[in-house]
Formats: sequence, structure tokens, C-alpha cells
Amino acid sequence: MKTLELEINSKLSALLKHQFPERGLLSNFLTKLLNMDKVNVYRRVQNIVPFTLAEAVMIVKHTDIPFNSIFDTSEDKYRSHSYQFYWQDFKNMNEKDIKMGEDYITAIRLAAMDEDAEFGIAMNNLPLHVTAMYPSLYRFFMLKWMHEFSDKGEKYRYCDIQIPNFLLEQQKRYLDACRRVKHTVYISDETILSRMLRDIKYFYEIKLITEKEIEVMKNDLQDLVSKIEKYAITGCYPNGAEIDIYTTGLTFETTYTYLYSSTVKVSMAEVYTSGSMSSVDASACEHMRKWMQALKRTSVRITDSEKNRIKYLENQYRDLEKFVV
Repeated sequence: MKTLELEINSKLSALLKHQFPERGLLSNFLTKLLNMDKVNVYRRVQNIVPFTLAEAVMIVKHTDIPFNSIFDTSEDKYRSHSYQFYWQDFKNMNEKDIKMGEDYITAIRLAAMDEDAEFGIAMNNLPLHVTAMYPSLYRFFMLKWMHEFSDKGEKYRYCDIQIPNFLLEQQKRYLDACRRVKHTVYISDETILSRMLRDIKYFYEIKLITEKEIEVMKNDLQDLVSKIEKYAITGCYPNGAEIDIYTTGLTFETTYTYLYSSTVKVSMAEVYTSGSMSSVDASACEHMRKWMQALKRTSVRITDSEKNRIKYLENQYRDLEKFVV
């Protein structure tokens, strides 16, 4: 196989293996799609013989693999990585939105099988899998999204937001998958809670949320802070997976996440509340991972540190106690 053919085929094979991580799924998919026996599928996936152009085009049409990610083999002139924009339309959820969530859950579960797997989150707001623990907070997350993306003159109140059962169930699976990863690092902008309370007050002032609804969210936020306290003391989730919590005085432009294991390397930056710029490029993931490692050195670790933990939590409880609308 020529060098260029090998490079293109290797890219396509790697992207297919990432999209179909579970054993048997990829060979079954290609056997059916390409009308090919499993021996020839195996030879293509293992780079023994190349996919033809027609086969590659057919694969791209029936997967989420971008065409240019396979055929762009030029050497980069700049220090750049390939990121793609993904987002979910909560107002008009369809099969693609649901599949995107399921694919990510599958990737997390696959990574969690690795004893050295690592989840890193540097956040400037509560991440989705945290709000998913509390329906009241998840509804507020969706209210913000609806408010940002609603058509002119269209208004949604908090009480109008009904979360479909299938989405609640998917978020539970997402939360469960995240907690299976053997080691998780949270680096939190220390103003996250106060900014969320400010957002809640804004929606109250424009009459899209009531005092009674705010009280429910406030109680859930108090419970969340209690959970953070518990995790900071024990240093692990109830299932034993390690968790490290840091706070920083730095303000992030957005929330950054990476998932790092021997089989899965994903990095993401949050965009437009519900979307993300995502990459499965290993070097992009490594770059973000190194950045967070450096960020830890300038942050305050509250896990297993009584003095730091007490100071941080006192501030959070005080913000909640003082909050009135």
C-alpha cells in the first residue's frame, strides 16, 4: 500500500473504531453497508488492503465521520487541531440528537474500562452531568437554552419546560458512565455558584420563574454543595472512583473537558450552552490535558485539605443563604 493510501486508510479505520467501539459492531456495520464478507472487512479495517474511494464515500454518508477529516493529509502550517461543532436542539429533539448523546455515553463507558482512564473538567458553570442529578437545575439549564435560541417574540417560562422521560433516562446513564471513570479532576472557577444565582435572579426579574420554583432550585443547590463537601472529604464517588476537586480565582472563557484513556481520547470546549467544539484527535486531547495539569499547580486543592475545603464551602453556603430575589 502506498504511503498516501496508508495514511488515508489509517485515518478512516481509526475514526470507524472510535465511532463503533463495542466488539462486533464495526464489522457488522461494514459487512451490511458494503455488502462484503467479514474477511474483506477485516483486511480493510486492519490496513492490509485499502478502502476504495467509493467505499469511503459510502461510509461517510452513513456515519458522522467528516469527509475532510479523512482526505486532508496536508501538513499543518500552524499549531492547530481539528475541532467540530456539535449541538443538540432541545426544542426539536430528533434521532441525531439522541444518537449523539448515546455515542458519547458509549465512548465514556469504553474509556472507563481502562484502569488509567482520566476525566478532566475545567468549568465556568455547572457541567451537564452535575445538573442532571437535579431535575430542577436541569430544567433551568434548558430554560437558558430556550431563552437564547427562541424565535423573536417567543417566550418560555420555567413552568413550561417539560423534560422528556427518555432525556432524563439518558442523562442518568451519562452520569453513571462519568462516575465509572477511575479518576476525575474538577477545576472550578470559584464564582460558579454566585454567577448561577445571578442568572436565576435575572429570569425572576423578567418574570419567567417564580419564587416557589427558585426555592426548589436553592434547596437542590444546597444539597449539591453538601455532596461536594462529602466528595472533597472522601476523595471518591460512592463506587470508589477517585475524584479531585480544585478551585481557582481564574475565570475561564467556557467549560473545557477531556476524556483520556488508552482507547478513547476526546477533548471538548462548550459552545452555546448545549453545544461543544469536539475533537477525537489524540494530540488535541493531550494538549488540553497538559493545560489542565498546569492549571492544577496554580489552583487550590480542596480534596483532602480541611482548611481549603472549609473556606471554600463556607463561601458557597454563605452565597446561598444571602440569596434573595
